[in-house]
Formats: sequence, structure tokens, C-alpha cells
Amino acid sequence: MDPADSDALRQTLSTQLSHLSVTQHPSIPPAALPPVAIATGPPPNRQPHIVDPEPYSREPLKLQEREIAVPSVQHHLRRCRKVWKNARSVLIRSAENNRCLAD
Repeated sequence: MDPADSDALRQTLSTQLSHLSVTQHPSIPPAALPPVAIATGPPPNRQPHIVDPEPYSREPLKLQEREIAVPSVQHHLRRCRKVWKNARSVLIRSAENNRCLAD
């Protein structure tokens, strides 16, 4: 795969995941969300490294405190299933788009 193609695919995936974050948490301004970190370079078994895109900020956590608190375990599990379902659908759409680009 051409490096330019892989960069474009990485950018598309990052954009889709950011869009998912914004739709899941409309009360949080997009600028307050941490950037999506996508590892680049050789696989970790060849050259271990850590991707650290920006310094850690506590501000998004303060904004999410109400959303993190859950009244019950059942409510928490429902929310986890919903987030997983949405993330999975974004990844499936991305895979389908990548498949179309590859063909």
C-alpha cells in the first residue's frame, strides 16, 4: 500500500472516530475532546514506542463528570452496549470504504 494512501485512510478513520465522539457527547465542544491517537511506523514488536500526541488535560474529564456517573449497573451496561454498537458501525463503514478504495 502506498504511504500516501495509508495516511489518507488514517486521516479518514481519525475523522470518523472524532465525529462519533462529537455525536456521543454533544454537550462537549469538539475543541475540548482529546485528539485521536493512531500509531504510525513499524509494529510494536519491531520497535517499541508510545504515541503521545498532546499533553494530558483534565478539562474534558470535568465536562464529562455528569456523563460518567451512572445510576445503576444496568444503565452502565446499556450505555456501554450503545457506545460499542456505534463504534462498531463506524469501523464497519470505514472497512467497507477501504474495501471499495482497494478494489
